[in-house]
Amino acid sequence: VVALPEGSGDVGLFRVVTGERVGLVVGDGHAVAKHAAFLIGDDGVAVTWPLRYLVAVARRAGEGMQVEAWDATLNYRRVVAAADGHIYAAGYGQTISKLTKGQERQPIAVRDGGSPVDVVASRDGQVVAWLSSRGGVEVAKLGAEVVVPLSVAGATRIALSGDGAVLAIATRAAVHVIGAQARVVEVPGERISEVALSDDGAWVAAGTIDGEVWLWDAAGTLRLVGVGHDQRVSGVAFGDGWVMTAGWDGVALRWDLSGLERAPGCLLYTSPSPRDRTRS
Repeated sequence: VVALPEGSGDVGLFRVVTGERVGLVVGDGHAVAKHAAFLIGDDGVAVTWPLRYLVAVARRAGEGMQVEAWDATLNYRRVVAAADGHIYAAGYGQTISKLTKGQERQPIAVRDGGSPVDVVASRDGQVVAWLSSRGGVEVAKLGAEVVVPLSVAGATRIALSGDGAVLAIATRAAVHVIGAQARVVEVPGERISEVALSDDGAWVAAGTIDGEVWLWDAAGTLRLVGVGHDQRVSGVAFGDGWVMTAGWDGVALRWDLSGLERAPGCLLYTSPSPRDRTRS
């Protein structure tokens, strides 16, 4: 299942294989839903509505979805959930918010003094990384209370493997993969808009501002330059044997890793708004 925020502020839930809509998180009809992430080991989905200063969790309730506010204090841009039940949110200010149901948010300081623009976490929540508006990347090992600063000039997006062992840092022209098999993969021109890692950290995917999808394997070999979007790719997410992309053209596409020679399948969604993001 993928979650696709709509221009109306709603978030649609769709089956990857069939494109069937299986749920709808209803917004207020005015504020755009900026980002969404599934809770791990739960049927809930976390959504951030920046103009409403709101991070909420929606869960199935009968035929619909019941929305429960978790925090309404900051203008949040990105959200990620971990299996320990916490949600981490990046927004305006100089902290990452660690959110727990029924409790006040716990701030985690961004040490370079910038505002967090992206946040990612391992499945167990023990490794959390964020990107600052000043370009710094910080990796926090929460169990050990260690924060490791990294520096990649011009960093714009980050991604993390499920176990937290592999980190991808994207600039406009390249993706720097940090881990056991460190590598740098490049896209000609200043065009990268989004980045994602497969759960095991082996595959890297990047979307571009002109609608291309680039895909590399564990050896750093370029496996795909896919053309399926007419406009900027605004979301990339890996699943079990596939990668999903969403674009400003209102289209979400599934690219099967076992059949990259084929055209992308399963046109999931056409949105009234061009600025959608996808999360698996």
